[in-house]
Amino acid sequence: MSLGLLWMAINSTWGIMFGYAFPENKIGPGHIGFYAFFLLSLSAYLWFVIRLWSKPLNRDME
Repeated sequence: MSLGLLWMAINSTWGIMFGYAFPENKIGPGHIGFYAFFLLSLSAYLWFVIRLWSKPLNRDME
């Protein structure tokens, strides 16, 4: 969960606060870099979470 919050904080800071998420006049290299990073990091995060959650829980209670 904390990894997801960190991912959202990084992307919202870079995209919204620095102005790369919403192009106003034209699309520049910063916008392309932001969206490339967003899509690559989202796919990596989803791959990690799906891989982590697909493992069975180890509930050995003796």
